[in-house]
Amino acid sequence: MKHTKGEWKVIKNRFTTSIKTDRTDICVLTSGSSTSNKANAKLIAEVGTVANETGKTPRQLADINADLLGALKDLISSGIFKNYIAMQGRATGKTFLKNAWVKAKQAIKEATS
Repeated sequence: MKHTKGEWKVIKNRFTTSIKTDRTDICVLTSGSSTSNKANAKLIAEVGTVANETGKTPRQLADINADLLGALKDLISSGIFKNYIAMQGRATGKTFLKNAWVKAKQAIKEATS
């Protein structure tokens, strides 16, 4: 997919809401309410900016997120973190893994709520 490079910005004037880069007009929203046009324009601009920052489309990022979330859930449900933490005698490694386990569980909670 080829898209316009650069930061996408929302420009609101009296009658329209536009999405632009420093060099290019991307689109102009003219129908609908001013409030919904501005919200839609912000969403469109964010999509373009994130695509430029990551080199990925929103769909690609969603697929990657789902894959990573699935792998993380598999690790958590396997009990590998808890078993390893229980077996470790060294406090530093144990603390690191426990913190990683807590962060992983929090990430799953945030991604699925």
